[in-house]
Amino acid sequence: MQDNRNTSNGFGQDCRGTVCIDTKRVMDCCRDRDCFEDTRVYLTTYGEEILASATNVKTKCVKTLWAYVGIDEVPFNEGFYQITVKYYVLVELEVCLGMGRSQTLCGLTTLEKTVILYGGVGDVTTYISSPTNTYTAI
Repeated sequence: MQDNRNTSNGFGQDCRGTVCIDTKRVMDCCRDRDCFEDTRVYLTTYGEEILASATNVKTKCVKTLWAYVGIDEVPFNEGFYQITVKYYVLVELEVCLGMGRSQTLCGLTTLEKTVILYGGVGDVTTYISSPTNTYTAI
């Protein structure tokens, strides 16, 4: 059986050896479904004045504006990563002001989810591109 691990000579003479490539990806997954409750929605001063006189409020539409994904290694647990996703969400609200009158307001909220996932452990050779040399082993 052929050994599929990295060797010190890289690809070898026939360029058929298998090489692990570090792409900074986490190969685990998270299938949680979270309900974010009691989340502060930031409105303008005008929006807060309208909301103060409202009789009923309902969510009309929610859109994700942007998401930040942060990846940090977990200390003393090789191969595990802490993934933090921070969502910036636009919330469109329909505010009832009484007697059938309604008005639409927009607000902004942020949501955050943190999980620890397994990314794997192994011998990794990293290659970078340079203008003078197509592949350089580090």
